[in-house]
Amino acid sequence: MSKLAYIVKYALTSGVQVVDVEKQGVKPSGISDGYWYGKWSGSDGYSDSFKEGRDFSFDIKEAEKMFEEMKVKKLKSLDKQIKKIS
Repeated sequence: MSKLAYIVKYALTSGVQVVDVEKQGVKPSGISDGYWYGKWSGSDGYSDSFKEGRDFSFDIKEAEKMFEEMKVKKLKSLDKQIKKIS
């Protein structure tokens, strides 16, 4: 069963991507490993594994929140680097 997901894993470089994802496997214990497999059409037919809550969300509002947190974290890191070289 596939679902639409909002991928934020690469949002700082290529924006939030909307991708059809499918559940990967489950562990031998029967517990889901939390990973989903997504493939989107494009010139390279790129595909990847994504962890829900870390790399993507099924909810657009949650994805936007994740992206904002990533952006703030990156800006703080860049500010710290600038202070180091100044």
